[in-house]
Amino acid sequence: MGKKKTKTILKNVAGAHVRVSVWMFVSYLALSVAYSPEFLMSDIRHKWSALADDTITITARVMGPPQKPTVTANTACVSGNLSVSIDWADDENSVSYDISRDGLPLVSGLTASDFSDSTVSVGTTYAYEVTANGPMGPGSAISDPISVATPSECVITFVPTLEIVSFDGKAVASYTGIPETESRKPVFSGTTNIPSAQMDFLVTGGSVSVSARVYANMNGYFSWKPPINLPYGTMTVFVTSTDPTDPTVTVSKSLLFKVSEKKEEKKVSESKPMTTVVPTSSTTNGPDSASCTIPLDFVLRSAVSETYQGRDLPFTVEIKSLDPAYEGTTAVATYAVVDQEGKAVLSLTENIILKRGNKTAGSITIPSYLREGRYRLRADLLFGNFDVSREVSFLLLPLPILNFGGGVQVTYPQLLSQLGTISLLLLLLLLLWASLFAEEYRMFMESARRITERNLIRAGFFGSGKGKGVSG
Repeated sequence: MGKKKTKTILKNVAGAHVRVSVWMFVSYLALSVAYSPEFLMSDIRHKWSALADDTITITARVMGPPQKPTVTANTACVSGNLSVSIDWADDENSVSYDISRDGLPLVSGLTASDFSDSTVSVGTTYAYEVTANGPMGPGSAISDPISVATPSECVITFVPTLEIVSFDGKAVASYTGIPETESRKPVFSGTTNIPSAQMDFLVTGGSVSVSARVYANMNGYFSWKPPINLPYGTMTVFVTSTDPTDPTVTVSKSLLFKVSEKKEEKKVSESKPMTTVVPTSSTTNGPDSASCTIPLDFVLRSAVSETYQGRDLPFTVEIKSLDPAYEGTTAVATYAVVDQEGKAVLSLTENIILKRGNKTAGSITIPSYLREGRYRLRADLLFGNFDVSREVSFLLLPLPILNFGGGVQVTYPQLLSQLGTISLLLLLLLLLWASLFAEEYRMFMESARRITERNLIRAGFFGSGKGKGVSG
């Protein structure tokens, strides 16, 4: 009776588990779809990518992870230049290094195992972390943070500096000759000693000229990815860093680079009949090229610095200057919400009439499924052979459904995401129950095939005298 009672209890518990699991999973699907089908897909992708990233990281470590950097730091004030020198040991398993200061990126794509930070102030304590990146991509090792205090006195002669450190994810110094890539949207990153500097980019040398304005972070770190595909060939990117509080403080650098066709695309193009393309405009690659002038400049403003999921983000576009030749022409305006990785998660397009001083107001609805965090609103104006881009950042906040005070809130996406996590765990436990019952059934069938007294009686070997050759 004890075993039967235990089995009955287990079956009841398992039945209750099945009902609760199915109810919670169906509730998760129904509520998520009712809230936003995109949220459901985003939440599932997020959970799957988290699992996949963990698996990839483990694989990378097995194949040889980078060594954890041991960092040393020293300060110096020499000839009016205040700097912090950061150093760590070389590692054959590391292909590049990233440095963060006070939790924000400082520089990325370094190949050398040392760096001099000149964007520091007197009498200030800074915390540095060095990330060693391995050849497997996700494989990395992060150093322990190291704090260093700069001298309280140092007569500094400020000279603006700018360096393009990384191109297409690789250190510029690691290339031999002209940096080359097959990506038509290569990422340019670097550093300047102007905190929160206004960064102006200009790419010339192809059939399209691209102009963009972004902003560096407090450490002077900047990163930019062209909003459109660059043409194949050799081009030049001009980068200008300007102090937003003093326009006279500015510094510029340029980089010659090449975008090459992928091998597959090249084979296809070679197999097609030869055609002659007549360019609509001619440009040169030199820094002194007259084509470096963009005939339009505009300002993108956001009415708010933060907004909630599912709400509208209002903005205005004001054309500050315009070449008379383009007055009254039509431009294609594309507005996109860009995440921290540079991916456009939402975009819309409209046609606008170009006119100097003209202001265009609009708004873009932020999807409710987007996760909270820092995003950028990017506006691109495409006209003729030019693309002019401007960006403003904003903070996306979750829309709370419960507010307990003291900054403690519960949002609908958080509630749904937690419900999905619990549902997943219950389904995994349900699989465990099923495996246990399957094992019990297998053991029962195994025992039923064995020779027992009961089985022999059922077969007629005992009892009735009508056995099959066995006598008492």
